[in-house]
Amino acid sequence: MDPYVVMEIENCRSISPVRDDCLEPEWNLTYRFPINDYHSILYLSLLDEEDLVNDVVLGRIAIPLFNCKGLKKYILKDPKLTGVGKGELIIETAIFYNPVRAAIRTFSPKEEIILKDPAKFDISLLQRDVKRITAQLEMVQDLGEGLDQIIRWRSKPLSLVSMIIFVLVVYYIELWMVPLVLGLLLLYSHIAQKCGLKKRETWIKNNANKAYYELSREKAEGESSGFGAKLDKMKTVFTTAEAYKKD
Repeated sequence: MDPYVVMEIENCRSISPVRDDCLEPEWNLTYRFPINDYHSILYLSLLDEEDLVNDVVLGRIAIPLFNCKGLKKYILKDPKLTGVGKGELIIETAIFYNPVRAAIRTFSPKEEIILKDPAKFDISLLQRDVKRITAQLEMVQDLGEGLDQIIRWRSKPLSLVSMIIFVLVVYYIELWMVPLVLGLLLLYSHIAQKCGLKKRETWIKNNANKAYYELSREKAEGESSGFGAKLDKMKTVFTTAEAYKKD
C-alpha cells in the first residue's frame, strides 16, 4: 500500500507525500490554509496510489472548522461520507480567526467552489471519438476514390467536366481571390446563423454516431446496388440461360 492524503478546504487543495509500502504511515507535516469563512469544512481523503489504474480512495472525513481544536483521532468514512471507510487518521488542527470578521462573514453568501476534481477516463468519450475519426477516414477514402476515377478517366463525362473546371480555375482565378472566397463563405455562415436558416447536414454529422460495422455494411450495400453491379448480375443471368439452352 502506498498511502497519501489529500486536504481540501474552500478553493485550496494540498497533497501530502506518498509513503511507499507502508501500512501505518506518519507524515509529521504542518499545512496552513487561508480561510475566508469560519463555517467552511475541511475535507481529508486517504488514497492508495496505483500505477496502472486510478488511485483507490480508502476513506474520507469532513471536519467543520469550529471543531478543529487539538489532537484527535478520526475514523474514516466512505467517499460519499455515508458509510464506514478503511482506516483512521490522527491529526492535530488549530484555527486562528477574528471573531468580529467571522460574525460579519456569516451574513455573506457562501464562496463558490471552483476547484474541480481531476478528469477521469471515460470509455463512452473514447468510443465517440473513435466513431468520429472513423467517419472522417471514410469520407477521405470516398474522396480519394472519386479523385482516382476522375484522374484515370473511368467516368469520362465527370473527368471531362473536371478538366474544363480545372482549366478555367487556373486561367481566371488568382491568389488574391482565395481569401476573398473564404471570407464570403464565413460571411454566409454568419448570416445563416443570424437568420436561422437551416443548415445542410454533413456526412460526418450523420454518421458520427454510427458504429463502424454499420458504415461498412451501408457502403457494401451501396456498392452492390450500383449500375456496374446490376450489369454484372444481368451478364450472369444471360450466361446461365445460354448454358441451359445448350444442355
